[in-house]
Amino acid sequence: MFYKHPGEGRYYGADYNTEIINSHHFGQIQEYLICATPVLADVFINMPKLKTHKKTGVTLSLKNLVGINADKNWLPHHTEGSPGDGGDQYPNLSWWKKVEQKSVKLAQQIALRSSVGAQLAKYLRRGGEKVFGDTSSVIRSGNWHGNNTTWRMVLDLNRCLLYGQPDGSINPGKKKRYYSVIDGIIGMEGQGPMQGKAKMCGVVLVGTDPVVTDAVAARLMGFDWEKIPVIREGFASHRLPISLVEPGAIEIRSELPELNGMLNGIKGLPCGPFEPHPGWHSHIELK
Repeated sequence: MFYKHPGEGRYYGADYNTEIINSHHFGQIQEYLICATPVLADVFINMPKLKTHKKTGVTLSLKNLVGINADKNWLPHHTEGSPGDGGDQYPNLSWWKKVEQKSVKLAQQIALRSSVGAQLAKYLRRGGEKVFGDTSSVIRSGNWHGNNTTWRMVLDLNRCLLYGQPDGSINPGKKKRYYSVIDGIIGMEGQGPMQGKAKMCGVVLVGTDPVVTDAVAARLMGFDWEKIPVIREGFASHRLPISLVEPGAIEIRSELPELNGMLNGIKGLPCGPFEPHPGWHSHIELK
């Protein structure tokens, strides 16, 4: 999903060393390091939590596959800049954001040249948050609804799992058997995926298609799945399809009578709608 992407060369992964991430996603080189166990398995069972996420809106079956990778710094998380220059790090690049961006670049270079880079990077980051604001209250690092990077990485990983072979090749004619079991007994809302609030829901969702299961989960959370790229684009036609189901044909079968019926007719969980991450607020809620 990153082939010919306009953000090429400006990806940020999981580490201040951006040379690594950009060396694995450049031109026709689009590489992911995947753990052997899920690739070798005949059947894959995914067990995510029902919760929100700062970079993808929700973290359900599809997003949970970040866990099959073996090096997170091969995974593009955001693209430096703002939509005005093809990035999604910030919603816009005000003069103060430009100062922050240049300061971050300088801090990264200092950390890379230091023998105690990792510790120094943490120290510089804490200092930066005191000056530019804490990430929980300031939108940065692609933590908003305009993130056009993470969902691409997530769908790539899902295709690596579903069609990937032990020799590293992709076989379009051999799709792995797959089951998703979403744990919504205690969900998470708000500052997901790690700093949110617990939400008691008492439900478990089970499906054999990760895109369909996530669309149902998002709807039950009170979100419009069509406004969540990682789900919406999962339905898109592709040489390596993740889902072959038409959204209008999705039917929910539940022990709770009020949750039985076609996807678009379900109002939501009895526990009420989830509060989205602040960067996604007022953009994905069901109208």
